[in-house]
Amino acid sequence: MPQFDTSVFGSQIVWTLVCFALLVAGMYGIIMPRFWKVRQQRQDGADKLCAQANSIRQQAETVLRSTEEAMKVTRQEARHMIEQAEQTVKDNVHRVRLEEERLGNQQMNRTREELQQLVIQTSGQLQNDVAHLAQMTIDQWAHPKSHVKGSSSSAALLAKSEVQND
Repeated sequence: MPQFDTSVFGSQIVWTLVCFALLVAGMYGIIMPRFWKVRQQRQDGADKLCAQANSIRQQAETVLRSTEEAMKVTRQEARHMIEQAEQTVKDNVHRVRLEEERLGNQQMNRTREELQQLVIQTSGQLQNDVAHLAQMTIDQWAHPKSHVKGSSSSAALLAKSEVQND
């Protein structure tokens, strides 16, 4: 085998080193600069995207904080509006109750006045009826013979007083 021939070892080692040197020079002179350029472009793009992502995250955090503050203020305003509405409702209920009580008192006073007028009217009618009955009784005692005639006239007087009462 020619590769194991010791007479050609020197030239094989030289040519191996020359090929290796050419391959290394080609790698570092042509291939690696292109690789480093592509790598640097990718790294720059990734750094740019990371910077944009950080900027967007900071903007989102700022928006979130401002939104939370706005929500806090809105909740406080809503609580205040609810408290005002509850107070307004309580005031209206109290006012309505007072008005109902006032109207109820007025109605009770009117009813009392009507009852007093009815009592006065009824007592006056009762007095008239008692006076008629007393007069009829006196007439019956004074004129015993006209007792039958008097009873029909007393019935007429009683009917007359009932018609006046109505």
